Amino acid sequence: MSGVDGAVKLNSLRAPSVAKTETEESVSEFAVQEESFEKDIEEPIEEPKLEPIEDIKTEPIEEPIEEISEENYIPIKQTEIQEVIPKKKNKVDVKTLFLGVEELIRKMYNEVFSKTPSFKPTFEICMGDVILYVSKKLSVKNAEKDFNVNFGLVNKTVADKYLNGYIPYAIKLAKWCKDNDKMDIIDELFYRITRLYVESAKLSSVTITELEVTTDFESEISFVYYDN
Repeated sequence: MSGVDGAVKLNSLRAPSVAKTETEESVSEFAVQEESFEKDIEEPIEEPKLEPIEDIKTEPIEEPIEEISEENYIPIKQTEIQEVIPKKKNKVDVKTLFLGVEELIRKMYNEVFSKTPSFKPTFEICMGDVILYVSKKLSVKNAEKDFNVNFGLVNKTVADKYLNGYIPYAIKLAKWCKDNDKMDIIDELFYRITRLYVESAKLSSVTITELEVTTDFESEISFVYYDN
């Protein structure tokens, strides 16, 4: 299939892009602190002189302020308006994204393959296969370091079989389920796997574009949407 056709297909199925996957948080609140003046006032004080505070408008005082005696003295509050500092962007939790992948695969096993005694590959093997598959994909971009830390693959060698168009068990089984009218989760599963890939790369400061996703997953796209 052509890269352009793949891009059109993937885009229609919500393939992750920089604009769609990046988590951002903007903050526009003021932190206000208050302090009490603790000076004793021995004599009545005249109208207090207030320093102008930028950006705060007050109504003009039409009547003079009465003198304040010690009996009805209320401490004057001082308000400090702090500079608004935007919070740093939160990094996406790749383990949470992985749980989204696991959720669909578990559903597939529970509703379809658990009915077959001693079915292989097991659920555990299938999930491990996904982890190794994504790690190897990321290694092509030199973006696997943080992913490997999160999933315990530091100093582990991932087999080369996960390159060159490898189709993981999860995608093969989901495709079988759809073709046999058992369950249709293949589109959502593939989307979650590609999003896990894109967001994991960001942890290593590598940005993967939507067009790159269609290239990096060209074999998988052909298998999922075109092969019978």
